[in-house]
Amino acid sequence: MSRGEKGIVEEVRDVEEFLRLLDPESRVHYELYWKAVEYSRTTGLIYRMEAGMRLYGISREGFILVCNLSEVISWDDERLRKYGNSNLFEDYNAWIKERWKEYEKIAKELGATPGKFQLAVIS
Repeated sequence: MSRGEKGIVEEVRDVEEFLRLLDPESRVHYELYWKAVEYSRTTGLIYRMEAGMRLYGISREGFILVCNLSEVISWDDERLRKYGNSNLFEDYNAWIKERWKEYEKIAKELGATPGKFQLAVIS
């Protein structure tokens, strides 16, 4: 059994490290995401929002390799004010779209395509 068949997933948070560990023959996939990091269950107000991108590949050792790039913003962050929308949710959406454009640029420079690798458990 090769090392990659043991179901190991390695996660890094730096594109340069991802590229150093990536098997030169591996395809690279990416997925964009967002999530509420901190919110009020009673009012529904989102205090902190995260936008990010995960890059997927296969490492030189045969593991699934993931690079998670993300940024978190708070509801009262000055950077949200530049969007000037009528409510916080619209500002969050504008911020997420802006982040995603930056992440997609990185993905395209790497030749990545939408998708991901994931461990398949076969019984």
